[in-house]
Amino acid sequence: MKRYKFCQSCGFPMKKDVKGGGSEKDGTKSLKFCSMCYGNGEFLTPPKIDTAKKMQKYCIQEMKKDGINGLFAWLATRSIPKLERWKQYYPCQFINRVNRNYMEIQQIIDWLLEGDVSIQYQVWRDLLDVDNKQIQARIAFEGWGVKFLSKRHMDGHWGDGFYQPKWISTHYTLLDLRNLYLQPDHAMVKETIEMVLQNHLADDGGIRLGPSTSQHSDVCVNGMFLNYASYFNTPGEKLESIVDSILNEKMPDGGFNCRTTRSGAKHSSLHSTISVLEGFLNFTGKDTTTKRTKF
Repeated sequence: MKRYKFCQSCGFPMKKDVKGGGSEKDGTKSLKFCSMCYGNGEFLTPPKIDTAKKMQKYCIQEMKKDGINGLFAWLATRSIPKLERWKQYYPCQFINRVNRNYMEIQQIIDWLLEGDVSIQYQVWRDLLDVDNKQIQARIAFEGWGVKFLSKRHMDGHWGDGFYQPKWISTHYTLLDLRNLYLQPDHAMVKETIEMVLQNHLADDGGIRLGPSTSQHSDVCVNGMFLNYASYFNTPGEKLESIVDSILNEKMPDGGFNCRTTRSGAKHSSLHSTISVLEGFLNFTGKDTTTKRTKF
């Protein structure tokens, strides 16, 4: 009789079954079903589990109870429709489609894990639910992270200053490093943020980009600065004036628009509002006693 490597009811590896498999009515071991699914010649799963789809859902729920990541559980159950217990209910075309979808997802994850180390870290954390700090630590020494860091000048800036030229400036480089998830305690980055706070504040408490923003700063940039400054563990009290500056620009519709201090604006901007919300999310998520966390 054929010995199966995987339970033909749930897909569990038979070699990992502590009981060595389920049991038949005569007490012999089942070579087809695991002990969780089969015992004394009968299926042990609840009677209502009568289709592959229901079995998949049931297995995912049980795996999550054991602390297994949802994505792993989903991937592990994709082959259930083609197992001996269920495949009679499913045409070959459907089975092939399920297998193909499983392979496509696995191939995408494998492809992502071949990318930059910052991408690897985020795949493990966000898709596979593993916050691998060892991989995160490599961001400062490999790939995109080390390339960005290597472009910093002796004066502590990138480009020609805080906001010039725009896309290779200190501001957008710091935002990129934050989005790469460089470790939050990186000394070089923290030094630059402290320098900006000391030398680039506008009259309204926000960040000054240049002469045109000496009195009224830009709410988009303030939101982005609050985002990465909070991520890199800048003390909350040093960011209070920036928070106040942002809140003073709130529009009647509840959002924000960087044009309010330029040509004027009649309604909020999606980009400006998202930039501000991302900043608030990081600021309020920090362990800080500043009163501004309760706005």
